[in-house]
Amino acid sequence: VSRGVGLTFFGSGAVLLLFTYFSQEAVSASLGCVEPACECLFAMPSMVLQPAIESVWKLVMGSLLVSGFAWLLSTAHMEPDFIKLKGEEVGGLTRSLNFPFFSKVMAVYYAFGAVWLMELTNAMSQFVISFS
Repeated sequence: VSRGVGLTFFGSGAVLLLFTYFSQEAVSASLGCVEPACECLFAMPSMVLQPAIESVWKLVMGSLLVSGFAWLLSTAHMEPDFIKLKGEEVGGLTRSLNFPFFSKVMAVYYAFGAVWLMELTNAMSQFVISFS
């Protein structure tokens, strides 16, 4: 088993090495684009802070959206599970969450809205960068 895993990793390393070797020209071309972009970025000091502000905003908004989703999931009905042991029915050892259909619809709608808000934040960030 370990020999197979080792050969797999060795093979994937060889493929990555070949990929790196044959993509040197593309890397050189992209470096030619990155250097003027960095010069443009550092010409406007406010643009240096934009990624940090965007990251903090996305972290705060993502945290609020995840906590809101947790609140939404907490609306499920908790029901005890029962098991039979030697003819006796024992309950209360474990519990199950039962989501009504409307709660499932709300969860899907909330998840769609959360993804949409995060993508809107990304689009606004790109808009700010492109019109600076």
